[in-house]
Amino acid sequence: WLEPMRSILRAVRVLSFNVDTLKVACIMDVNVVAQYASRQFTAPVSIPIVGTVLLLKRRFSDSEVQVVPATVNAVGTVFNVFFISILMTCLSPLVCYSHPGNDGSSVVGQASILCWQGGE
Repeated sequence: WLEPMRSILRAVRVLSFNVDTLKVACIMDVNVVAQYASRQFTAPVSIPIVGTVLLLKRRFSDSEVQVVPATVNAVGTVFNVFFISILMTCLSPLVCYSHPGNDGSSVVGQASILCWQGGE
């Protein structure tokens, strides 16, 4: 793609919980299960972060902020925005493609993992 579309697509990869964009594999060895788990825990990790930000807001600026309802609203909004990404991440291990000659199938995101063959 040409600029600026290339930069936009690069930024959107983070929204799809693609941890490969962070180049974690350069620092440490990450297996497929760890990558899947990190994608699954990205959204729930936002809950304490949002709660902490709202507590800090209550402490330092507006003392009338009700933390629990504001946290529930903010977390609901975050999950609403990322719903498609969360759903795609949950279903990604079930998306397979056929090998040439009908010789089995592999997971689209990880070609080394055979679908419906056991193991990882």
